[in-house]
Amino acid sequence: TKDGRYKCRPVSFEACLISGDPHYLTFDGLAHHFQGEGTYTLVTTDSDHSDERLQAFSIEGTNRGRRGNHRVSYLSAVLINVYDHTIEFHKRRRLLIDEERVTPPYESGEGFRIYQKSKTLHLETDFGLSVNFDGKENADIIVPSLYKRKIRGLCGNYDGRHRNDFTLPDGTRVSHVGAFGNSWKVDDGDEDVSGRRRKRTQPSDERRYRSRREAADLDTGAEPESGYETRCTENELGLMNSTEYCGALLDPWGPFQDCHPFINPRMYHQNCLFDLC
Repeated sequence: TKDGRYKCRPVSFEACLISGDPHYLTFDGLAHHFQGEGTYTLVTTDSDHSDERLQAFSIEGTNRGRRGNHRVSYLSAVLINVYDHTIEFHKRRRLLIDEERVTPPYESGEGFRIYQKSKTLHLETDFGLSVNFDGKENADIIVPSLYKRKIRGLCGNYDGRHRNDFTLPDGTRVSHVGAFGNSWKVDDGDEDVSGRRRKRTQPSDERRYRSRREAADLDTGAEPESGYETRCTENELGLMNSTEYCGALLDPWGPFQDCHPFINPRMYHQNCLFDLC
């Protein structure tokens, strides 16, 4: 109990990772490469299947196009809505809380704290949610198992089945990364010259998740189309696969050999080829 009230405790945690151009690894382990520009819902609690014992929250990511290459984008900001506060992690580790500039560390007294460790901003909550952003393009979102099957967004639905992660806000399951990603786009309002948001709105497709869970819960059918592609020639691909470049990630005698028993390097190898090609 806490303050005389019963409180559920998680038994495990799962992470959603966003990195590079950007590459997503969902809570259920699906890798995809949605390249949209704008603000998108990464994770939000499912209002139609909410548990009053669980704290509601939502996390959005703002993607901007790469200079000189608008075929790809990158994560430039992370926006967290929790405990009736809006927390914004921006590039160069700029922190805003309710549109006011704040220097970490910050202790809210309402269930969350924010601190900077090395060059990364960290948010931790009293219910187990944590968010990290390095101020460049990489973020981790960690949620407790209490939220299993109760969240959705670009990070998937955390139900243990990766093939149904491409689910739209209305519950429809799709197979193409573009249809999936664009459905989670948020109207992020106007920005001033500093990039500061003047207003907040709800996700553009927040139509109360008319649950078609009978379809979303099945882990059958073909693998979702992840958006992975390379534009290297055969010769260029051979070079990038050498141990001088991306091949170093897979090299059993290379610098990452000690990591292989704990982390499957194939996804990171694929991400490397995507970025370089």
